[in-house]
Amino acid sequence: MEDGGEIVRIERVSDIPKEVPENAKAIITGRVQAVFSPKEFTRPDKTIGKFFTLLVEDETGMVRVVVWNSFVNKYHGRIQKGDIVRVITRNIKWGMRGPELHIDRLPAKIIINPELSEEELQRIPPVREFIPRDYPEMTLAEAYEFVEDPKKRFQVKATIVQLYRVVPVKARDQEIVLAVFGIDDGTDYARAIAFGDVAEQLLETNLEEVKALYEDALNALEDRRKARDFVTQKLAPRILGKEVIIKGNWRIRELPTGAKDILVRVFDFEERDYVAELEEVVA
Repeated sequence: MEDGGEIVRIERVSDIPKEVPENAKAIITGRVQAVFSPKEFTRPDKTIGKFFTLLVEDETGMVRVVVWNSFVNKYHGRIQKGDIVRVITRNIKWGMRGPELHIDRLPAKIIINPELSEEELQRIPPVREFIPRDYPEMTLAEAYEFVEDPKKRFQVKATIVQLYRVVPVKARDQEIVLAVFGIDDGTDYARAIAFGDVAEQLLETNLEEVKALYEDALNALEDRRKARDFVTQKLAPRILGKEVIIKGNWRIRELPTGAKDILVRVFDFEERDYVAELEEVVA
């Protein structure tokens, strides 16, 4: 982000504008409400990148903090849920889930448990225990029977067996990753679609890598469809065969043949823990 005159200091989450000025600097102090595991991705030059995310809340709202590359080793493991942090960066963006602060280059930094006055401490939100959404478990075959309730939330244990498309797209004036893939749980098959953070985590990538792959392929192939197919094939090994618990809802349509087609919109996912599942069965 280039300097553009006098620095505009942003000190509250609610003050982060969707159109971020070039001379903006975020100095957000809040409570860490969640810390997620690091993810790795491969850049076009074959080097490995990595990142992890935090959710930080101040008295005005929640912001996603994305920590990149060398900063991962510096901060992951040191920052815990419940810590108070001060996040300082010039790299401020908006994603599908709201504002984002990126810690990717100096002088960006995170100060853990900074000294605060009593007045400042009183404004910091408490640690929150998030109530999980209700995602009743069912099979894909059972999901096909809920034609009358197409937006019903559910979770299904399935294997990712096909990757149809990976492409950067515009949504709500923001660029995000879109992924369309196929899942099979042994009772039936369905197409699934994931956007933004969820797509990135499933593919073990990020928007930066997908855009770079797509632009390189487009320059070489001079055809958007071929470029999209190239990116899809490139990333397929990272997702095919994954055993996951998909959480989302679905839309069912009837095909001209009379058969039903289901499209699952993925809100969240977990990789299956077979040890925990076996322990639960044995217990």
